[in-house]
Amino acid sequence: MNKILIPIKPLKQSDPNACSVTCLRMILSYYGLEVSNDEIFDFIVKATPEGGSFLSEIGRFANSRGFGVDLYAYNLYLTDPKDADLSEDELLRKLERQLSDSQRDKYYDLMLKSTIDGVKEGVRYIIKKPSFEIIKEYLNNGIPLSIRLNYASLVNKQGDPFDSHDVVLSGREDKKVRLVDPEDASEKLFDYQDLMFSISQSKIISASAYLLAVTPK
Repeated sequence: MNKILIPIKPLKQSDPNACSVTCLRMILSYYGLEVSNDEIFDFIVKATPEGGSFLSEIGRFANSRGFGVDLYAYNLYLTDPKDADLSEDELLRKLERQLSDSQRDKYYDLMLKSTIDGVKEGVRYIIKKPSFEIIKEYLNNGIPLSIRLNYASLVNKQGDPFDSHDVVLSGREDKKVRLVDPEDASEKLFDYQDLMFSISQSKIISASAYLLAVTPK
């Protein structure tokens, strides 16, 4: 059996909008850095008045604490898939042009600015469709991941098709993936196909990002 286990200490989120923050706290704790919800919330730009957060903002916080950050996204409003071939400077120029376009959809302004700020600050912004090969490579190297998914589609039960939830991927066993769920601080195993389907159902083509990898520099 091909088994990889990254020792993540489970944490329970303090409120329904704190899953992203709690996932980052678990990952940073694994690397030896303890931070509070308030420290992260005070830094990030809120995605909603209720306190939801862009994964790009979570990545910016990790970067501000001296960690390397890979942020995977496939937002078809902010970028074209061909933009994956652009240099960092070329991508920044394109995003900044969009932000200054008077015809833009202002719904995306906060997300767009967050993405621009992250790239300027050193976040590695990667335009790529979700792939289990990406996940395996990080886990094989002992790197836990914060993933955005749709929980109803993950557990194959009736639920909110528009709800997104963040979990930490902490290992794998053959074709199953181990995750830590901040909703109840539990560890669970899921088939990788169910995981990939749930990621694809988390509005990735309109989200700031769907996968966050944090590594020590």
